Amino acid sequence: MSFSDIAKPRKEVLSGAGVSSIVDLENLKDSSGRRIEARAEDFLDLTYPTSDIRYVLQKLNERFSSRHQTEGLYLFEGYKGSGKSHLLLFIHHLANSPEAAKQWLSRYQIECALPENPTVITHKFTDFPLFRAWDLIMADCGASGTTSERPPNLDEFRKAIAGKHVFLLLDELERGIQSISDPARQMQNLNFLQMITEEGYRTEDATLTVFAGIYDAAHEPGATLKRVPRIDVKFSDPTDRKKIVLHRLFENPEQIDKKKVHAVMASFRNEWTKKGLSVSEEYAAQLTESFPFSPELIHLIQEQARERFQETRGALGFLGTLVKNCHRKRDLITAADASILDRAVMNRLIDLDPGQRFMGCARNDLDDLKDLPFAERIVSAVLLATLAASGKSKGMTEETIALQVLQPGDDINDFKSALRAFHKLGTYFHEQEGVYYFDPEEKPHAKVEYKSLVVDPGKALTRALEFWAGDLFGDRDAVVFRDVDNAKAELRLRDSKRPRFVLAPRRLLREERHDLYFGLSNRNLIILLEPRNKDFNALENQDIIKWAQRHIAAMELQSSADTAERKRQFERIAKEDKDYILRAFQNAGFSFILVEEYGEKASDDVVEVEPLGNACTKQDITKKIGEQSFPRQRFEEHIRDHSGEILGRRVKAVEQIYKETLGYPVMIYDTRVREALQNLCVQRIVGLRHEKDSPCGRQPRLTDNELSDAIVDEPFEDTRPPKDIFSGSTEESPGTQSEEETKEIEDTDEVESPTPHAELIYLETPFSHGIGELRQQVASKLAEHEEATIKEITFRIYYEAKKADLGSLPAGLRGALSGQGDITADLTISKTGNFSKGEVEQLVESLPSFAQADYKAELKVEMPQEEPA
Repeated sequence: MSFSDIAKPRKEVLSGAGVSSIVDLENLKDSSGRRIEARAEDFLDLTYPTSDIRYVLQKLNERFSSRHQTEGLYLFEGYKGSGKSHLLLFIHHLANSPEAAKQWLSRYQIECALPENPTVITHKFTDFPLFRAWDLIMADCGASGTTSERPPNLDEFRKAIAGKHVFLLLDELERGIQSISDPARQMQNLNFLQMITEEGYRTEDATLTVFAGIYDAAHEPGATLKRVPRIDVKFSDPTDRKKIVLHRLFENPEQIDKKKVHAVMASFRNEWTKKGLSVSEEYAAQLTESFPFSPELIHLIQEQARERFQETRGALGFLGTLVKNCHRKRDLITAADASILDRAVMNRLIDLDPGQRFMGCARNDLDDLKDLPFAERIVSAVLLATLAASGKSKGMTEETIALQVLQPGDDINDFKSALRAFHKLGTYFHEQEGVYYFDPEEKPHAKVEYKSLVVDPGKALTRALEFWAGDLFGDRDAVVFRDVDNAKAELRLRDSKRPRFVLAPRRLLREERHDLYFGLSNRNLIILLEPRNKDFNALENQDIIKWAQRHIAAMELQSSADTAERKRQFERIAKEDKDYILRAFQNAGFSFILVEEYGEKASDDVVEVEPLGNACTKQDITKKIGEQSFPRQRFEEHIRDHSGEILGRRVKAVEQIYKETLGYPVMIYDTRVREALQNLCVQRIVGLRHEKDSPCGRQPRLTDNELSDAIVDEPFEDTRPPKDIFSGSTEESPGTQSEEETKEIEDTDEVESPTPHAELIYLETPFSHGIGELRQQVASKLAEHEEATIKEITFRIYYEAKKADLGSLPAGLRGALSGQGDITADLTISKTGNFSKGEVEQLVESLPSFAQADYKAELKVEMPQEEPA
């Protein structure tokens, strides 16, 4: 079976001359009947009722069925081949052949009542130049004085057409007016046209109707005719083009047996699937709709090459040639059937390549590699795709070429080997980023845009969210909320002893917020951030997804680009699109979701949305929440109000309460609670009890680990001085002395003061996320030891990154490695000496900086002792 058994080509398509795609109004004078223009019934049978034709018929029906004032000018505007002459000839036969017109209208169930026996005047200005347009009407209507050098006035014109219905059909009117070299004569003709078209609108009995075909209404006579009320037809509906071609080339386009078409398409689809070619449902539907042509062939000819191929005229001639060549040979006509060896095909393609530069390149490569399997079909398909590009995406991918070339039973391995050979040996056959074409000149942005169309939107969205968390927020360990279950699963994998950040790409529902916290440990350390812009939704933001698709496409193209300049171009595009993504997230901003009360169900929750201004990075947000929302003073106030709940508990137990209890102040800094307790201890609001030191009214002399084991107690009298935890000696309370010391004092006239000695204490910070945060922690630890001397300081840096850009790291860590890779580093740096607080902070600022690294400082501090009084 071939396509001809289903879609029957018209006889003229298969004839020696082939289908005639040019409508010539001069052929109306053919008395022999050989020209189809002169055969009304046959011509109407070839006419498909496009939306433009239906619109014109609707307006004509209104004009001649009512007494209301209607437009008398029908202005057909379009380039060569768009259908102007066909529509003029259609109206001619509609008016002059009422029986044939009646059958055609009935066939398509269209209503159009025209006057009986109208006077139809049809003139083609390129064949018969006319320097006095009024001669047309005045002579045909039997008026005297038709050779007058002056145009008739309105009264004379009305007298000439009185009692008649005149149809004036003017083809190539633009050429006729522009061919008049005398400016005065040209103006006379324009004035006459304006007068009669205005009269056509004035008269209620519709005595004159003018139909004019022009190229561009911006030039005369279009500029003049546009001043008159009119019906505009611009042949701009793309849905009609395919139907016109199928109707013109085949006898039965509306009666094709769909079951047979589906059977043929199923055969192709099964064969392609076996060969590993993906055929979607959408593509299968396009195959059925465009049968017997492949969707790619229709798209190349009727969309990409339409304007340079003389619109529908060129498509009819080219596709008609393929139908004739493939008759009884093919089940499906594809771009590969536009054979480079067929003279008729090449003559048509010259319109797309006037200099035959591309065609010469393709012929040269085919001559060199003609013995390869499928050589002619591969070259023909790729050449057509190259020539039809017209500034759009050039060439074809391997899979698209395969769909054009391979028929049922063909070996795909032979095809692939031939394609590789053309890529390797063809002089003018090029491949770039998976697309094959002849002698290209491509724009990087257009290439990226085209390739991005096949990037999976889900993959693109994931990439955009990675940029948001890693590059803008600055924490690739942050959890990006997609749904509750996945977010909770990710949170369980994070260190629950530290603040865990959740970035929501949209405003969450109350139920989602409630469910997010439910059942998790240390949930008051979950920092939920939502967009400041309540209407922002990154998951459905098509701009962000498109930028991410373009970024992925650009990076893929960059990796396969064959020149350094091409690589730079794609790399620059990728960076621009990434910047657009980050800017979109930055403009959306962040708001901190503060849970003030957490109930049994979502409706019981009390939530406050606190905008964070322009803060977008983890460091800035942490600082803003820690210093503005939850400073140390807020913890002190909260502890005062809840002192009954913490008395008798260890400090670490109190900290755990704050980590777990939603509605309590958030420990964005993990030292906040103990700092507050120490300050309250100094103020004698609470006391701290520990076996090594139990202060109340002063700072405790305990290490961080010892302080965490201290018990919070009610205020008490601190009568025992603290024990020196490093030397093992005990200080006596002021004013108390041993019996031996008292005796020695009494036996001497002068007391010698004991030699002052230094006290050595140890301080350590928790791990901080970055150098800036570490400097703040060190400054906080040393704030109450301004006069101390730091004898030794040890820095610990832990850095871990997955799929990182190794080239961005210092050479000391990566050596000469570059590209993506995983890295883990654990550094320890120690310095000894006599450092002041300011010098230590400078040392911190001098540490190596790694994004996403954790920093910690351990200090050995010497405290000077005051001389006893």
